[in-house]
Amino acid sequence: MNSRRVEIPATFHSTVDKTPFSHCLVCDRALLEEPLVPYMIEKNVRRYPELNREEVIFEFAICQPCQQVMSEALSKESRERISAYFQEHLSPAHIEANLQRSDRSPSDSIHDCMLSGEAIDTCTEYSLY
Repeated sequence: MNSRRVEIPATFHSTVDKTPFSHCLVCDRALLEEPLVPYMIEKNVRRYPELNREEVIFEFAICQPCQQVMSEALSKESRERISAYFQEHLSPAHIEANLQRSDRSPSDSIHDCMLSGEAIDTCTEYSLY
């Protein structure tokens, strides 16, 4: 496995302590120490335009091995439906942008919805991965 360290944009830091997530939510594996293990960060954000405010509803980091175990716990039918949904709804603009990703920073890919292609600042609720 070829793991490499990537600077984590501040958007993906913990809202509690403003630092990068350091451990897997499921197994408590250290994510920032050698040997590096691939992991994913998820944040769900709710925007309150009338208050000019955003609130993180939940956020976590999960290592790839735990994510794989959780995925495999879903039924085959559920996994197939999720895959079909993304294949059908993934924005062509998002696909094209990621094909040219080598010259983009990680924070460049979080401004538009990967499903609708619309700017996330127009959404009242969104998830970041």
